[in-house]
Amino acid sequence: MPSASTQTGSGALRTWPSSAPVRPSSASSGGAGTLAGESVAEARESGDQVILAQVLYFLSWVASNGAGFGRAGVLATEALDLFTALGDTGGRAEVFFVLGTVEIYSARYQKAVGFLTESVNQHRAHGAEPITARDLGGLGTALLNAGDLHHARAVLDESLVVARRYDDHWSMAMSLMLLGHVDLAEGRTSPAEAVLAEAGALFQATGNMVYLPWCLEGLAGLAAAHGDYERAAELDGARDALRDQTGVFLPPVYPAGYYQALAAARDHLTPASFGAARARAAPKALPEIIAALSDWSRPPPTVTGPG
Repeated sequence: MPSASTQTGSGALRTWPSSAPVRPSSASSGGAGTLAGESVAEARESGDQVILAQVLYFLSWVASNGAGFGRAGVLATEALDLFTALGDTGGRAEVFFVLGTVEIYSARYQKAVGFLTESVNQHRAHGAEPITARDLGGLGTALLNAGDLHHARAVLDESLVVARRYDDHWSMAMSLMLLGHVDLAEGRTSPAEAVLAEAGALFQATGNMVYLPWCLEGLAGLAAAHGDYERAAELDGARDALRDQTGVFLPPVYPAGYYQALAAARDHLTPASFGAARARAAPKALPEIIAALSDWSRPPPTVTGPG
């Protein structure tokens, strides 16, 4: 999964050590992509294989943040060959993460598990434990989508432990959000509600809105599980409105759960009601969508008959 932190500027790109790779964000991917695009031609002409590997990796990361997964895979594969030839374990670990992300969004989940396991193992061998919180989150995503919920939970629990150890709020938010999707897949709605609400609050605290749509996908699933199909449709509308406003259109984090919730809402609502519910979020500004998250995360009240 893409990372939240960033480092920009030609100096940052050219002096990036293999032990501390650049981790661009979706928000900065436009400028970073231009920078790296200009640098890759220079690196090829110079014959400097170290700089070329770094730039190719950087470009692959930018492409994956912008949902350009085909391009990311091509660039990452070339970078992996170069890092392998250079004996750069840290560089290889980073590229394995990008390749794992590409495979997740290409629905090749077993291949993703293989790449992301390599990323975890090589970062550990390289002495870079803090970044394994992110790697384990990616591995948990692949396992969730592969239907291996037991191992997904174990891996995501470990990711959360590492993230808390290093006070990494972004990785904490990602781990909690993914655990919420695991809970939903297992029919555990109360734990799902709690962790999705916590994840949403952490994403807001970090100022990173790019991944909040994944929380909204989980909350839509929670609403559908409670039988509140209008709320599920409204949350889906909020998800799309948020994506429009951030300009980042990542695929659903757990497509099976997301489309199941949407199908349930469509089955229980008329087309007009479904469309109206989705449209309610469209005119809202980003702060309004964010402010509504705490309300959306609450399950609907239980309706009981007269005593």
